[in-house]
Formats: sequence, structure tokens, C-alpha cells
Amino acid sequence: MLHEKRRACYVARDAYFECLSKDGARREKKVLRRAYEKHCPKSWVTHFDKKRVEDEKLQKLLEIREGNGKEGATKAA
Repeated sequence: MLHEKRRACYVARDAYFECLSKDGARREKKVLRRAYEKHCPKSWVTHFDKKRVEDEKLQKLLEIREGNGKEGATKAA
């Protein structure tokens, strides 16, 4: 895959994921998803989608862990 095509893929992916994170408009999500799928190979789209879900799960677990750590520190003091 050429450098320009990879870059186009990453730009489309990042725009789509940012829209999802900001809870963008439904129409905007559809347009960005189509661009993402157009510019990235199907196997990459699958990989990036799975990675995003796993990263979100990890982030939530870390937030929970940090929250429990703070409560424990408060109780110990």
C-alpha cells in the first residue's frame, strides 16, 4: 500500500472515530464511515474497529481501577 493511500486511510479512520467519540450527528457518522471504508482495506477496517472496542474496554477498566484506588486512599487516611 502506498504512503498516500495509508495516510488517506488514517485520516478517514481518525475523522470517523472522532465523530463517534463526540457523538456526532447520525448523517455525519454515515458519511465518515463510508469514507473510512472507501479509503481503508477491509481487513484494516475490521482490525481498527476491533482495536477501538478493546481500547475503550481497557480505558473503562482503568478508570474503574483509578476510582477504586482513590476511594481506598481516602478510607485509609
